[in-house]
Amino acid sequence: MKYLRIFLRVGLILLITLVPLSVQAETVAVPQLIIREIKITGEELVVLQATADIPDLSEYWVGYTGSDTANPGAIVPSQQLPVRSLTTGQALLMTSDGATTCDAVLVTKLSVSLADTKGTFVVRRLQSSGLSSTFTTVDSVNWAKPGLTGTTTAALDLRKETAGMNYPVWYHDPSMVKPWRVGNLVGCTLSLAPLTSGTQSETVEWVQTAIEPPAIIENINEVEATPDNTAIPGDNAGLAPPLITEMLPNPAGTGTDGTDEYIEL
Repeated sequence: MKYLRIFLRVGLILLITLVPLSVQAETVAVPQLIIREIKITGEELVVLQATADIPDLSEYWVGYTGSDTANPGAIVPSQQLPVRSLTTGQALLMTSDGATTCDAVLVTKLSVSLADTKGTFVVRRLQSSGLSSTFTTVDSVNWAKPGLTGTTTAALDLRKETAGMNYPVWYHDPSMVKPWRVGNLVGCTLSLAPLTSGTQSETVEWVQTAIEPPAIIENINEVEATPDNTAIPGDNAGLAPPLITEMLPNPAGTGTDGTDEYIEL
């Protein structure tokens, strides 16, 4: 019995010593495609960055809802990413109003409009196995702008966007260790607000990419006065697909099917 008590005492000491080490070894799981930046007020944009090689971006979809408490896994994706690849560290810019491309190697349209008061944006991956397909939530972020005395559990508190920031952009470190932080974007330099009062601000700077965003066809009836055959765009990588915006299948009144029916893209 004496030796049993000694053995149990030694085992308990070893257990107490080893438990803190296992907690310290905990790491943050980083998905292959993360939301690196998001601008909600004014000119909206989202920057997605690859943390690993992604052969086909079209496996990924984005979705949005105007609720800051929505379950990301319940948000139905509304936009598929373009059929392109990203290598580790490369970024995709999604914008509806135009923005500096900075380090983005691809540009595509942001088809949703982000509310200035609250919302949730999600990235999901569609994987197929046999006859079934499943969406998996990859990354998400939610935001809110409560009253002056209110509180929020959202990742982004839009009250931190001060009047001194003429171009407020929220940023998330690709390692996902630090929380979301807001900063003022000037050109391709983002000046981040300090994490706590009394600490120094930080800057993140991206090198302007040499790759131009894809060309957009404005009017197929226009003829260029001095055509430059060397400037013909390629396959318009990243452009949003055509959408049916209007349709008149059965004209009323004196309209006829042969002359008045139309579909607008």
